[in-house]
Amino acid sequence: MISRSLAVKASVIAIAALLIIGTLAFITVPKTVHAYYGGVKVIRGLSPIINAESRHKNDLTLMNGFIAITFGVGTSPPWGVPNGYLIDAAPVVNGKPGIDMLAQFSFLVNGWGNWAKITKIEVVKNTSYEGEIKEVGYWKDIKVELTYYLDAWSNYVVITAKVTNEGKLTHENLLMGFALSLERGWVFVPGFGTHKHYKPTPKEELGVIGDWVSGYYKDYVVGLYAPYYTLLSTSTSWVDPLTKVTLRPGETKVFKAYLIMFPIGSTCDVLVTVTHLKHGALGFVSGKVTTVNGETVEVPYVVVKKGGKPLCWTVGALGSYLLAIPPGTYELHAEAEGYGPSSTKSVTVATGANVTADFTDLIPSGKVILHVYRDDTGKPVDA
Repeated sequence: MISRSLAVKASVIAIAALLIIGTLAFITVPKTVHAYYGGVKVIRGLSPIINAESRHKNDLTLMNGFIAITFGVGTSPPWGVPNGYLIDAAPVVNGKPGIDMLAQFSFLVNGWGNWAKITKIEVVKNTSYEGEIKEVGYWKDIKVELTYYLDAWSNYVVITAKVTNEGKLTHENLLMGFALSLERGWVFVPGFGTHKHYKPTPKEELGVIGDWVSGYYKDYVVGLYAPYYTLLSTSTSWVDPLTKVTLRPGETKVFKAYLIMFPIGSTCDVLVTVTHLKHGALGFVSGKVTTVNGETVEVPYVVVKKGGKPLCWTVGALGSYLLAIPPGTYELHAEAEGYGPSSTKSVTVATGANVTADFTDLIPSGKVILHVYRDDTGKPVDA
């Protein structure tokens, strides 16, 4: 097994491996694609995602007007991940997928390196309104059934893992859950931030807020809402939200997660979607962002903290911002590229209410001018 920390070297190895790794034993994909603009599509062949890793005619892409994901059916994922798992993903804008942000997305049966080997993949639903792909595989005597469901109106894929012990022995303390690795960008975990922590640890001990994790860059944010997750293992470019499982003979466990996508790097948008999926309430905060000189900050970032811990941020435009968050008391400040951060404001948000919070003290970046002189003559030197 190749460590994810050797990402660059592993990517080169993975590309070379495409020439020698075969496809899965079973695949059923209709040649006719049913779709309308913004509807669901199931595509067999090379991924339509820009800069995708997909290289094989048997690869599968599931997409709608918001999100696209590609399964490496014939293309091998990196780092020893078996064929069949996700190798590409991107937000969709105006009917076109964006730039690939995903290295791999898979289900871990017992921590990193222990995946079910997928032996069957089938397109169960393929209409303009919904698409569903089902996979079946085994890790030792544990059967894993994975289902990926996407409708025409959602910016998230609903992913279910049904895990059954078909053996005669009990499997104890298995570290199960979904694993997300980024092709580009950084991982952010609410309450924990962008730090590294490799050993799976109870999320409360790490100060984690909530039950979702994310990855981001300027042109995307991907969220993984994982209600089952109790343990966190993460680095700057990958995150494994896991839980400890004991599986007795004949016993079945079901894990449900949501892979969420937006075409801008606002992690607060993930929080909004998670809150919606939980049928929770939201309030609103809006305002303007300017410099100490009154100049408009074109692309402000408003950072939200709760109890001093980073919760999320939103990206504004033309000197204004609007964010939705669950009711509560938060600390907010504004930042922007090329500016010093604003002062912090405490804001209390009520259900359905809008609070105004303007930030008017961002400091533009300055210049440092250096003059270099010779020690012996005191004459200026062209540095």
